[in-house]
Amino acid sequence: MPPPRGPRMPACEPCRQSKLSCDHARPSCARCAAGQKAASCVYRMRPFSRKRHINREPPRMHSDQVEPPTPETPTASPVASTPRTSYPNPLYLGASSHVTIFNHLSQDENPLQVSNPPSESAAPPGSEPFLGFEGEMQAAKIAEGLRRLLGAFPGTFPLNPLRDLIAFWRATGANLALCEPFVDLIVHDPLDDLLSLSLSSRSSGGADQYLAYARSLLHNSSRPLSCQPSLTVREYASQFLGSNTRLETVGLLFCAVIRAASEVHIFPALYLEDARRQELLALAVKLTNVAVEVCLSFDRLNDLQLVFQYENFISHSYVFGVQSYHSYRKLGDVITSIVSLGYHEKTVTSSDVPAFLVIMRRTAFARAYSADKNWAIFLGRPPRLGKKFCHLQAALSQTAAPDEKSLPVPERRMHVLTWHPDSEMDIWAETRWTAICASLKEEILEMFNGGSRDNFNHRVNHIRQQAEDQWMALPRGFRMEGSLKDYPGGGLFERDFLVSTRLNYLHVLFLLRLLCLGSPADPDATFVSLAREILSLVVEVIVLRGQLVCSSGTSFEWKLCHYGLPAIGIIMISMLRRNNPTDGFQESKTLRDLGIIVSGVDLGTIVRPTEPNYALLSRATNTINKFLERIHLRDRRLSPPTAASRGAEPAAAPEMAVAASVVEPWIRQSQLEPWDFEAEFWDNLAEHPSMFNPFFPVAE
Repeated sequence: MPPPRGPRMPACEPCRQSKLSCDHARPSCARCAAGQKAASCVYRMRPFSRKRHINREPPRMHSDQVEPPTPETPTASPVASTPRTSYPNPLYLGASSHVTIFNHLSQDENPLQVSNPPSESAAPPGSEPFLGFEGEMQAAKIAEGLRRLLGAFPGTFPLNPLRDLIAFWRATGANLALCEPFVDLIVHDPLDDLLSLSLSSRSSGGADQYLAYARSLLHNSSRPLSCQPSLTVREYASQFLGSNTRLETVGLLFCAVIRAASEVHIFPALYLEDARRQELLALAVKLTNVAVEVCLSFDRLNDLQLVFQYENFISHSYVFGVQSYHSYRKLGDVITSIVSLGYHEKTVTSSDVPAFLVIMRRTAFARAYSADKNWAIFLGRPPRLGKKFCHLQAALSQTAAPDEKSLPVPERRMHVLTWHPDSEMDIWAETRWTAICASLKEEILEMFNGGSRDNFNHRVNHIRQQAEDQWMALPRGFRMEGSLKDYPGGGLFERDFLVSTRLNYLHVLFLLRLLCLGSPADPDATFVSLAREILSLVVEVIVLRGQLVCSSGTSFEWKLCHYGLPAIGIIMISMLRRNNPTDGFQESKTLRDLGIIVSGVDLGTIVRPTEPNYALLSRATNTINKFLERIHLRDRRLSPPTAASRGAEPAAAPEMAVAASVVEPWIRQSQLEPWDFEAEFWDNLAEHPSMFNPFFPVAE
């Protein structure tokens, strides 16, 4: 009979999982000690209790059913992406939601006390981030983007010249429009980290370094940001710099690279040819796109993500062009985030968050609002952010008072029209003025599509008076009168500020005049004079672009496309019809300005063939060139014949009669709806028969 066995001893976890014998020694068994695994030699609290088998790899679940790991589940990495919550993250909920109704219940009747969660919600208690399948996929994408841009692939870009490129671009006075307070801070720490990462990865020859760095970025981006009112800019930025570098930080860094490379066409340390510059832009925008999507997948929207989204939208307008669907969709994403955070309606003061963050939130809303109106006008599409559902007055006032909603409408308007006498030309002043003009443009767009003509003249006169009041309310130094050459003083940004302010004001008057006429087919003298002033300013920007720096987030090509092309169309219609008598000096100056635009596009000084806006501008200048040829031939026919040519053209009079009758088919073709003016005007104008032959026979 065998001797009785002693008490059953549990094996340590490494021996148990490897199915090897264990001597049960404490604190570590001999096998683990010999294999240098003493740190992982642990014994379960209840070793012999039955339980369900737990896989070592986290199971794949639905996107809304990710569970936090149990304490006994081994994690794949100490840094990871944030698990998706199984509950909705509604952010801001407005007056029509159930939250407003439930909040009227007392605490006893409503123990949960449903309320709007803060914009930067923390993780649920007890849920630590872990690296699941989705997090691994995201980290791999980020690592691959960094390696292709900076790593061991052929043709990658060195980091130190990238730092020099941003420094050179910043030395001109340029900056990111919304990320302005953080640009100089985010250039140093992330670049230093990436530089050491690039050097170590090249020496080791592997991609594990980039993958580990990407995991660290994901882990840091999953953390909430503190918004204590006492925080300074540097204290707030310390939450996403240094060891806390987030994915948004790296994304904003490459947004600055995109802006710098878009405006600095030759930088020998990085690129000498335009193809190489376009390669840098393509890799950088691809990396920022992946970073934006990963950040939004956390479902924890915050101010830094909103800033990153907006700068990513501006980057798309530079890389893909102003007519690109990608740029238009990115603008819609920015608007969605602003509304989700409630910045379109909530009145935020410095008692809630730091003062610089109040300005940043108001700037984000104002810039998105004005961009929405300008792109709606340019593309002929409906706006997506209406001021009927926004607290626009508080966002645009000099100081957003917490009780401003209670002010009567006239007092609100006067509050917006008030400017401090010592106001400076900065990003906020430009943003405020652009949004004020965008508010009037929205009213004009409503009248374009309203259909009703009730009180039409009264509404038009009211908008015109508002525009004049707003212009006169500007500080005297903000109001540009005459030509840009009359303002030799000031910096590069200040000169661009003056031009942008004047163009926005003239654009409101231009749209208002177009609304009154109902069609561009019959422009009057006032309309043509307004169009000529816009064209003259745009041409000055083109000629003097080396003396300007655009920090408003829009390119010089945008000024030509958005303001210049509609004005050019009105001028050409007027000159073709000859219904507005003008002096020879004005007409010759207009022809000279048109020639400058055509030459600039043809020679590549305005836009290059590899750039996204080239197709739009080259098509427009092709039409302008045909128009100039038409005018030249017409002037030759109308000029008095010399003695040598008097007998060589006996049939001039009948031909001139035919030329005069050419106007009739132009009238029929020019009946364009104002809503489609910018989108289809140039194609229609190029098909006009008089653009090709001044004596084209008129069909009966």
